[in-house]
Amino acid sequence: MKSDLKLSEVDTVADPTKLTQIGWGPKSDPTPIIPPNQPANLTPVTEGAGTVTLKWDKPSNGSTGGYVRNYLIQRRDKDNGEFGPWSLLDTVYHEIAELSDQPQQTQMEYRVKASNAAGESLPSNVATVVL
Repeated sequence: MKSDLKLSEVDTVADPTKLTQIGWGPKSDPTPIIPPNQPANLTPVTEGAGTVTLKWDKPSNGSTGGYVRNYLIQRRDKDNGEFGPWSLLDTVYHEIAELSDQPQQTQMEYRVKASNAAGESLPSNVATVVL
């Protein structure tokens, strides 16, 4: 039966609409992968001595954003009154992350980006933390 179906597909290459007679349709064009939308509502859930737990909302896929493969957590520290550059702190697969060994008595800003094979989203809102 499998070979008969394959033969039917080959025989109808010139007119794929004939495949509807057996319940098939013409092959659809591949859809391109697009980067995910922006994560939202980043908040520090718990703070402790050198530890912070961050939580955020999953971005909506909708028609403008792709699926999320993982999340990139970034941090920058305030030193001498100025914030330094953003650095990658961790990569996680869920909408929550517990970060240990964080500097104490330093003002830090965290943000999250969603990522997939097509690229990265815009960063989430910034959460400011002092441990």
